[in-house]
Amino acid sequence: MAVAPIGFRVTSVARTAADLSVGADLPTSLMVLDAALRLLCAELVSHPRRSDFSNERLIEGARTPVREAMQRRGMSSAVAALAHASPARESPIESLTYAELILAGLPLPVCQHPIPTPFGTFFPDFYWERQQLIGEADGRVKYGDADAIIAEKEREQVLRDLGYRIVRWTGREIIGHPRLVVDRIARALDG
Repeated sequence: MAVAPIGFRVTSVARTAADLSVGADLPTSLMVLDAALRLLCAELVSHPRRSDFSNERLIEGARTPVREAMQRRGMSSAVAALAHASPARESPIESLTYAELILAGLPLPVCQHPIPTPFGTFFPDFYWERQQLIGEADGRVKYGDADAIIAEKEREQVLRDLGYRIVRWTGREIIGHPRLVVDRIARALDG
């Protein structure tokens, strides 16, 4: 345990993530572990870029201290959750959604997969290549102003024009009604 400059005892990001994951359900564990891996990956480079969060070497470098912090009794469910954790997921609602997809046994998407378009490269929250399906987990922060809302509408139309299908849900839905979201995604995957 380290001592913070003001004299408070603290634990590392890796140890804190491991401790918070003990006994937690998969959605809660993935929220914690995804965020921890994102922080740890960012610490491994001087100026983090989006591509760093999908770099397998950096991900393993971030996962190692978390795995080491989990090498004690009672950590089996946390270790299992760590196998699914990824720094590529950018928000808690993306982490919650991914966990619900695992629990439902649905095909798992790639997160933040680059899709080149004539208007630049877009990085959807979720992408199922075989179905050409994009999933977007919408939160309040993402659309803080009218310009952001218009830009998202334009981005969605570009993707639709290129033949992609899109399924959307909100943070409120995945938190309060995960089955509703899972069923919506399942229908889109079948469609």
